[in-house]
Amino acid sequence: MGIWLDDQHAWQVPSQLGLATPKMIWVDRDEADLSPLQSDCVVVKAMAPGLLHKVKAGALEIVKPSEVKKTMARMRGRLSNVKGFGIFEYVTHDFHWGSELLLSFKWTREYGLVGILAMGGSHAESITASFNPANALGVFRSPKDIDFLESLAALKATPPETIHSLASCLRQLWPNVADLIPNSLFEIEINPLIHSKHGWMALDILAQTSEPVTTPPDRPKQKIHRLLRPQKMAIIGVSSQPQSPGRIILNQLLQHHKPHQITIVKPGARELDGCKCVAEVSALPEDLDTVVVAIPAVKAQESLPSLMDKTASVILIPGGSDSDGFLRDIIQKSRSKDNGGPVVNGPNSLGIRSVPGRLDTLFLPSHKLPSLTRRDDGFAILSQSGAYMAALLDQLSPLAPRYAISLGNQVDLTFSDFLDVCGADPLCEAFALYVEGFQQDGGRKVLDAARSLRDGGKMIAVYRASRTPAGQQASASHTTSMAGDYRLFEQLARQAGIVVMENLDDMADWLTVVSCLDPLPRDPRIAVISNAGFECVAAADQGLALAPIEAHLEEKLRRLLTNCRLQGLVKIDNPFDVTPMMNDACFAEAVAVLLEQYDFVVVGCVPLTPALATLPEEWRDTDIVQSLQQLGTHRRMITVIEGGPRYQPMRDALKSTNIPVFNRMDRAVRALQSFFHPLN
Repeated sequence: MGIWLDDQHAWQVPSQLGLATPKMIWVDRDEADLSPLQSDCVVVKAMAPGLLHKVKAGALEIVKPSEVKKTMARMRGRLSNVKGFGIFEYVTHDFHWGSELLLSFKWTREYGLVGILAMGGSHAESITASFNPANALGVFRSPKDIDFLESLAALKATPPETIHSLASCLRQLWPNVADLIPNSLFEIEINPLIHSKHGWMALDILAQTSEPVTTPPDRPKQKIHRLLRPQKMAIIGVSSQPQSPGRIILNQLLQHHKPHQITIVKPGARELDGCKCVAEVSALPEDLDTVVVAIPAVKAQESLPSLMDKTASVILIPGGSDSDGFLRDIIQKSRSKDNGGPVVNGPNSLGIRSVPGRLDTLFLPSHKLPSLTRRDDGFAILSQSGAYMAALLDQLSPLAPRYAISLGNQVDLTFSDFLDVCGADPLCEAFALYVEGFQQDGGRKVLDAARSLRDGGKMIAVYRASRTPAGQQASASHTTSMAGDYRLFEQLARQAGIVVMENLDDMADWLTVVSCLDPLPRDPRIAVISNAGFECVAAADQGLALAPIEAHLEEKLRRLLTNCRLQGLVKIDNPFDVTPMMNDACFAEAVAVLLEQYDFVVVGCVPLTPALATLPEEWRDTDIVQSLQQLGTHRRMITVIEGGPRYQPMRDALKSTNIPVFNRMDRAVRALQSFFHPLN
C-alpha cells in the first residue's frame, strides 16, 4: 500500500472524478477570510499527519463564522502537530435513512478495481453492521453491476428518482476512477456522499497513493488439454512400497493406459510393471504430455529445472509452501522460452481425475476410494483441498465427475485456467469450487469465467473457506473492515451468477441435484408431497414458492383419495400432506398425478409407517420403491427419506437409478433452491 494524501491534495480528487464539492479555503494560521464561503455556518477541519477520521479525533466542528478563530485555537490545544485547517461551506441537505452514503473505490489484490457503496456519515461502521450482510454493502466491479442499487437496504427511504440519479452518477464516475486506480491511487473513500442542489457532492474524502501493480504473465493454457488428456506420461517417485503415492499413481495409470505410454524415473531399474525406467530426469523422452512428481519437495526442486523442456505439463504432488517462491522463479524463467514452458498444477496436490483423458493420478488406493471408471455425470470439482475433494467424491458415489482437480497451492495454474478449459467442454455442465484463496487477479478471472459460464447456460457453485476477513485488522479505511474478504467475495460472486454455498453439506447436495435433474424452466412450478405433516411445514418454512393445484388435477386427486378411503381426511393442497395412512399404490399414483402439472416434485417419505413397504423384506412388484424408481426416469423428482440407517437400503435403491435422495426435507429444499435460484 501507499500513503494517505494530505487534505489539500486529497480534495483535488473529486473534481478529477466529476463530483461537486463544498466551497473551501485553506489556512495555516488562526486568521481567515471567510467571505468566499458565503455560509451562515462553516465546517472547520484540522489538518495533521495521520489524522484521517476527524470526527473521532475531535478535529471537525460545525460552527458560526464568528466562532472559527476560537475553534481553531481549541483544536490546536487538544491535537498535536496541527499543520493548518480546512474551512468548508456548510451544505444543507435532507436527512433521512440513507441520505448520507459512503462510496469507496479501491484496488484489491484478488479482484482488481472494486467499488463499494454503504451507509455513510460519522457512524458508518456501526450503521452498516446493523444490516444483514447481504444488504449492508453494495459492491460493483463495472458500471453494469450497479443494478444492485434497486435492492440496497440502506436506500429504502430514498426516492426512486434519487436512486436513478445515483446510478447514473456511479456509471459516469467509473471511467474517471479507472484512470486513477491503480495508476496513481490505491483507494478513494468519500464519506459522506450526498445529493445536493448542485448534484452528487463529496463532503469528505480520503485518498491513498498506489504502489506499482504488476500483472502475472498469461500461462499457455492450451497445454491444459494435454494435461487432462495425456498420451505420453512420466512419473518421478515410484518406490517399491505398494502404498507409496508414486506407486499408487502408477497402478491407477496402468488401469487405463499401456505401459509403453509411461516412463518412470527410477535409478537402478530398467523396467517396472512393463514401463521403461530411466536414471534421471534429463534422460526422459522429449515432448511428454504430463509428468507426475511424487517425491519430497526438496528433491522435487532439484528435478524441476531439467523437467521444464521435457513436458507440456507437470502435476506436483508434494507440499511445502516454503518452496513456492522457488517454483515460481523456475516457471517464470521457462515462460520466456519459445515453447512457453509447461503448465504446472500444485504443489500440494492430491492429483487429477479426467474421464475424457482416462487420467487418474489420485494417490488413494482403490479399496479406500474407488478408482476412475467410465461413468461421467457431467460436472467438475475444482478444489484447493485434496482431502475435501476425496471426501466429496466418496460422498457423491455412485455419481462421478467428468473432472476432479486438486489445485493445491496454485503456484501456476489457477481456478480460472481450469474453468476456461473445462468450461469449453460441451459435456461439462456444472462446476463446484472449494476455494481457500485466490492468487493475484485470480478472483477477477474467476468472476469473469463464471459470467461466461452462466451466459452459456452452465452452473457454478463456490464454497469459500478461510472466511475470517483479513481486512478487519486495524486500518485507516472504513471499507476495509466493512468489506472484509468473505463479504466482498460473496457480493461479487452472486453478481456473477455464482451459487455461494454456506456450508459443505450444501455443496454435496447441490451437485447431487445438478447431476440427476434436467434443467428447470426460468420460473419452475414445484409441488411437495409427503406422508408427514412436519415435512410439509419444513418445505414451506424454507420459503419454497409452491404453485396451487389446478382444478383438473384437484379432481383427479379427489377421486384418488376416495379410492384410498381417505376422503375427508386429507386436504388437497400444495404441499400435499397425504398422512401416514396412504399405501404404496395410492402414494405412487399421487406423485404421478402431480408430475402431470408440475415441472418438479419433491417427494417426502417418513418410512416408519406400516402403510408403505419401505424395508427390503417388504418389497414386492408394486411397492413404493419400484414405483418411485419408474417415476424418477423423468429426472424431475427428488426424494426425502427420513429415519435412520434401517432405511438405508431404500435410499440406496433410489440412488441406484439416479434419483436424488436426502435425509431431511430442509436440505432437499435448499438444494433445489440453489439449483434454480440463479436463473431468476
